[in-house]
Amino acid sequence: RNNMTLRDTYSFTTRWLPFKEYKEFETGRLKPLQSLSLISNASLSYQTTEYLGSAYDTKTTNLPDIIIYLDQIEHFWTQNPNLLSGINLKLKYNLATNNVEASEDKKEASYGSDLRLILFNTFDTTINYTHQTLKKDNVLLNKNLENYVRDDFSVQTSFNYKNLRFTPKMTYIYDRRTQVNNVAVDNVKEIMPSLNIKADFNMPFALRLPFASKDYLATNRIIWNTNISYSRRRSLTVAENRNLFNVNTSLDYELSKNIRFTLSGSYEIFKHLYIETQSYDAYSFGSLLTVQF
Repeated sequence: RNNMTLRDTYSFTTRWLPFKEYKEFETGRLKPLQSLSLISNASLSYQTTEYLGSAYDTKTTNLPDIIIYLDQIEHFWTQNPNLLSGINLKLKYNLATNNVEASEDKKEASYGSDLRLILFNTFDTTINYTHQTLKKDNVLLNKNLENYVRDDFSVQTSFNYKNLRFTPKMTYIYDRRTQVNNVAVDNVKEIMPSLNIKADFNMPFALRLPFASKDYLATNRIIWNTNISYSRRRSLTVAENRNLFNVNTSLDYELSKNIRFTLSGSYEIFKHLYIETQSYDAYSFGSLLTVQF
């Protein structure tokens, strides 16, 4: 035979709600503990590979991989929340290793959190953070081959004003990669503020058509969605240094369940910091008529 692969995989998943069945936590300041849940996943894999007479073993583990969730956190300090309400928190951690016998070791780790809350009973806010790392070593040479670090942080909130829904968001990304002898091959920092504006309303009415015994029901629904974003990216790689501004909008008009008309458009400004020939302005317009029977 030319090649062969044998693999054994063992996996385990469990969910634990330590306070779910205790009536003492159904009311009062300890009520959030009743929603506490821990989800754990684990896996172990052994693989033997033969290729053209050469054989090597690989061991892969994914442990721990855990998620902790807690809801209604505001009840820890008040039973009638006004300033902050609907607070829930999710914590995540994962560690994965991959070992190729007498060749290479790779370790990947990540942790993060998701926090959601409603501020002043108006602002639906979400805060996310994720940290990722990777380390790759050559076992035979006892030398580090690669290191990678990435941080993602974002904050967004949504609120209504009259018939409009506003969702501003801010995202920050830090990305760094080094290779042999700790030489940096990439170092990226990017900031992305954005704003989404959406309106969705309808004014249904009945339309009397000639030679028809029944009125034609018109939903008369309008959906308007607009995104405005700006991206500022800086990197060690010359080609990655740029500023990008983008606006896109779409307007859907639904006369009825059978007839819909869509207008869309976008405008983009791409500004390269070092290569002027790559800078450009672009725009587009489109329309679509949908008739269903």
